[in-house]
Amino acid sequence: MLLFTEEWRQQLINRYQTLKKHEWPPAYCVAMKDRFRPMRESIETWLADQSELSRAKLIEHFKEKDRFLHTYHELAVGSLLKASGLQTEYEEDINGKTPDWHVSIKDIPQRFIVEVFTKNISDSKVCWDAWRTDLNERLRLIPLNVCIELSSTQRTDPPAFDGNEDIASRIKTWLEQKRPEIGAQLQFEDLIFEVTESDSPFRKVWLEGYNDFSFVNPTPIKLNILRKIECYENLITSNSIPLVVAVVAGLGTLYDTEELETAIYGRDKKDGLFECRPLLSGVIWASRKNMVEWEMGSYLNPLAQNRLPANVFGNNSLES
Repeated sequence: MLLFTEEWRQQLINRYQTLKKHEWPPAYCVAMKDRFRPMRESIETWLADQSELSRAKLIEHFKEKDRFLHTYHELAVGSLLKASGLQTEYEEDINGKTPDWHVSIKDIPQRFIVEVFTKNISDSKVCWDAWRTDLNERLRLIPLNVCIELSSTQRTDPPAFDGNEDIASRIKTWLEQKRPEIGAQLQFEDLIFEVTESDSPFRKVWLEGYNDFSFVNPTPIKLNILRKIECYENLITSNSIPLVVAVVAGLGTLYDTEELETAIYGRDKKDGLFECRPLLSGVIWASRKNMVEWEMGSYLNPLAQNRLPANVFGNNSLES
């Protein structure tokens, strides 16, 4: 049972091919673009490693609108659990609840559940990425091998898409008439375009930057973990089953484990989730090294009501 079948690819083509590039959903990009071939192959490999029932559920979710990336992250966590020597079942019904992963430990009767959430980029960055992609497509039609960096000191939301044609036209005129040197700038309202390379290998205008903008997701990790605990409180209590929350660092978030450790340990070792929420048995931090490789670290709660073995995740476990 495969995900990226010709039938599904054709469905995606029929649905999305006529959209502008910045409107393509992740499912279409990953399924159709050659540069995502390694990612497609890793997804198929991970799916093949799951049980037939889990594989069928995952494929169904992959194909649902707006669920592709989250399902991909769920599967990535499942593959990391399998790589740690654990057995996994996806969305197995447990007393009316369907946690992302129901996990068993080899040679030990104890089981535990894993819930996944993605520490995503903010909605602001999603909008910026779409706007920037649209503008970049227009600039790449200019046959000058120049790199331009975009910055702004004021704006938090991107300009309207219908203004990109005018912006691209002004940049084209500026480049062709002025032949600006490296460091030269063109300001358009509160957007600044600076030439950073005048002999780039792209053979076309290329837009980079927007590093001055803030893309922090305003929802703290701590609050998201608390929501998972509340959702599964009755199941944890009635079945004495440990809960592990897996935090996936979405690309572009600029987050690292510091925020997670502050959430679980608290500031100055006070008011952390591990001390205040004994129903939380552990936390996993999962991040992507490149298009196909993932890595994880895990933290076990020594004060948990349902404690896990110290070596449950192999060398990836850390007990406070």
